[in-house]
Amino acid sequence: MMDWLTENWNFHMWAVIAVLSALAAVTFVLADRKRQKRERLDQVGFVPWTGLSVLAMGITLIAAVLAVKAG
Repeated sequence: MMDWLTENWNFHMWAVIAVLSALAAVTFVLADRKRQKRERLDQVGFVPWTGLSVLAMGITLIAAVLAVKAG
């Protein structure tokens, strides 16, 4: 049982990371869209949503490739 778990965890770990980072990327894109459509232009904010969404999409891509390679 333990051998099967350690052998298959590598695939599942990358798949879980890919799904979680994809959800984070969607959240960041929606937050960036909300920031772009704000009504009060003087309230900019300090979180770089665009950069965070690009980073999360990159992590999603790399984790998905590693999940496919491991599986």
